[in-house]
Amino acid sequence: YPHNILWWHEIINDRIDDTWVAVTLCPLTGSGLAFGPVVGGQRLDMGVSGLLFANNLVMFDRVSGGVFGPQLEEEGKCAAFQGTRLDLIPLQEMSWGQWKALHPDTKVVTGDTGFSRSYRQYPYGAYDQVGNRELLFPMDVDDTRPIKERVLVIRTSGDGGRGYPFGELASLCTRVTLNETVGGVPTVVFYDAADGETAFAFDARVGGQTLTFEASEAGFVDQETGSLWDLGGRAVSGPMEGSILSQRADSYIAFWFAWRFFQPQGETFTS
Repeated sequence: YPHNILWWHEIINDRIDDTWVAVTLCPLTGSGLAFGPVVGGQRLDMGVSGLLFANNLVMFDRVSGGVFGPQLEEEGKCAAFQGTRLDLIPLQEMSWGQWKALHPDTKVVTGDTGFSRSYRQYPYGAYDQVGNRELLFPMDVDDTRPIKERVLVIRTSGDGGRGYPFGELASLCTRVTLNETVGGVPTVVFYDAADGETAFAFDARVGGQTLTFEASEAGFVDQETGSLWDLGGRAVSGPMEGSILSQRADSYIAFWFAWRFFQPQGETFTS
């Protein structure tokens, strides 16, 4: 699901085999999340309401016409959807080159949408640049870091979770692993800036065994078995070959200001 399509449309409803998904990207908060669009056994047809809350996309259901709420809230905030939750679906955000290397036979959403849009053009100028301090709609923000810095977020209930600013990760190396416990779950963070900066959070347990990882020139290696893992969390050689790490569905990437607004109690990783 390319950014250049989602910059303009912000939500794509799709079905993969028998699973319905709503893939969302809010350009103003830099946040991409995927949801299982089912509430009370009924599938929602998610759309862009045209409303914003703290510069964040507000979703609505085309079937009922009801407004659901902001993309970055943990639950519905409006009308009939108040207090309901959509299941989060793990989503990986990376460059096209990285994705194709991991999934060479992938299918991709086309720009032939029937709409007249300049899909090769980012519609917001320099808005998404790290040093840009402008917001489309002014609001009070945490400016202790660049407000457009990208942050890998793990959202946990109660404590706001944990955020990993890309600037902190980049200060360590171009390829980084962090072995953490977040929300009581053994977690490993993979960061790679070799071909488009990205980061993912995985459950570090495989088959009941908690693995500890370190970065290498070839990828990521677990210390317990010496197996080599790729950026997508798949073991490509060694005793664990063929195993796949479970990505944390409660993780996503967003701009710094948006994460701090919606999860003000969250902890920030510092190097």
